[in-house]
Parts: sequence; structure tokens; C-alpha cells
Amino acid sequence: RLLVGNRDSEYCIVINDLEEEDGWFNEESVLLGKCCSSWRKKIFEILLGIQFDIPNNIEVTDRVSDEFYSYFQDVAKQNTLIYEKVFVTMKAQQTLKGIQGFVIQYLIYFLDKEDYLPI
Repeated sequence: RLLVGNRDSEYCIVINDLEEEDGWFNEESVLLGKCCSSWRKKIFEILLGIQFDIPNNIEVTDRVSDEFYSYFQDVAKQNTLIYEKVFVTMKAQQTLKGIQGFVIQYLIYFLDKEDYLPI
């Protein structure tokens, strides 16, 4: 998905995943489409920086488990704190080495109390 100025571009593909493999969904054994499952796993590994040699990496097999959710939130929180620290004072290179993947905590209620009506 691409949000740029006055346009919103989105692509969609349909995949008939004919091969299945054993997998996990919320700590229960299930059959998963092999191609789509491997794509989802790779995307989450990239988002979380798991493709790098980091000691606390988690196995990305059950992406709806409590353990995975907790790990995802921890990485997002750590990255958010680092970004806030770096971009307030602009000390970038050394501090940015601690970033793992791309995820951060999203500000759900940012400006939700603001009144945008003209005065």
C-alpha cells in the first residue's frame, strides 16, 4: 500500500496455495498454505529484524500466540524509544544500531482530543 499526497495506491493478488504444511495458529496445530505461510513468516522476520543475528530472536511460526504478541510489542517499544531518543537530539549513528527491524508502537490516541473546528 502506498499513501502519497493525493493518491492511495493498493495492489492485491490472489494465490491458490495448493501445497499445505503443518503449522501453528494460537498454539493449536493446523494445516497452512505453504507459499502464503512462508511469505507471512518472511515479512514478519523482516519487520522485526529477525533475519539478523540477534540473541533474543523468536521463532515466527505462531504469529497469533501470546508469546509472539509480547515479543512484537517489546520490539516495537524498544524501537520507539530509540527513535524518540535519536530524533529529539539527532545523535544518529551509534544509537540507531540498536534498532531491530521496522516496527514501532503506533500512537492510537494521538491528537484524539483536538478540536479541528474553526474558532
